Amino acid sequence: IRDRYMGIQARFINMTHKLYSTRYGSRQNKILILARYANVEVEHVIFTKLEDFKTPEFFQKNPNGKIPVLETPQGFLFESQAIARYLARQANLYGHSVYEQAQVDQWLDWDTTELSPPLGTLVYDTFGRITVDQEQFSQAWNRVRGQSLFQTKIQN
Repeated sequence: IRDRYMGIQARFINMTHKLYSTRYGSRQNKILILARYANVEVEHVIFTKLEDFKTPEFFQKNPNGKIPVLETPQGFLFESQAIARYLARQANLYGHSVYEQAQVDQWLDWDTTELSPPLGTLVYDTFGRITVDQEQFSQAWNRVRGQSLFQTKIQN
């Protein structure tokens, strides 16, 4: 099984991939972490200004004009969860049965709905991208803390 897995990985590593995004953010970090874990080389094309991804050329990559976007040999993919699923499937990390794939999906969806929103509030406020009042910050902190305790509980 390991030889088969490594063979799949080796073929996948030789493909050209480019990730278009900003330097920082949970969505592109999720993709970059998964790519590294899957041993997939991804060139990170960093946009520093909003205008960089609001051009006619970029709208051909993503008609929504949003990032992240992954350029693959087959074409362009947008939406971080779709990109994560693509990388996981290509590297044979997505589960071997429909049930296992659903388990991966449930945790990706959990991240989107339960963890990323409050974590984004904390990170963006900390780095000055948005300003939230103390009550909003405390609510976000308690949600993240609660999710961390939940994860610890299910892992034990």
